[in-house]
Amino acid sequence: MSFIDLQLRQQSLAALGYYADEVDGSYGPNTRRAVRDFQADMGFDQTGALNPRETVDLICHAAITARDPGAQNLLGIMFATGLGVDLNVDMAIEWLEIAATRGHPEANFNLALIYGTGTIHGSYRMCGVVESPERADSYLRRAAELEHGRARFI
Repeated sequence: MSFIDLQLRQQSLAALGYYADEVDGSYGPNTRRAVRDFQADMGFDQTGALNPRETVDLICHAAITARDPGAQNLLGIMFATGLGVDLNVDMAIEWLEIAATRGHPEANFNLALIYGTGTIHGSYRMCGVVESPERADSYLRRAAELEHGRARFI
């Protein structure tokens, strides 16, 4: 779960109402409590630390239940790369488009990369995606409008 850092986990916990503190990427007592509360509600052992399966469940719940655009973007990346879920290009694009429609800058940028280069998150090749410069430009423009740094630079 290399690119699902603590900050992304805290954001998902916050979207689900478990975490009310600053999303700072610091693993303190309030993060540990939020994780234990999530684990209790899901029927997991209350260790205070998320294992890979619990992390996937957290992201899925934040994307589906809380409709959190950050979690939706992350779930799209997970489907695109096969991280914690079965690799599924169609589901990847669907989740990224949901997040992009909800104004998530990174989702718009990810879709620009997919349609412009056929890749996502560095070097993951998206088989079966038809590249479209027009769609790529549209998503890139939208990402720049939403203040995405790399999109504005490009």
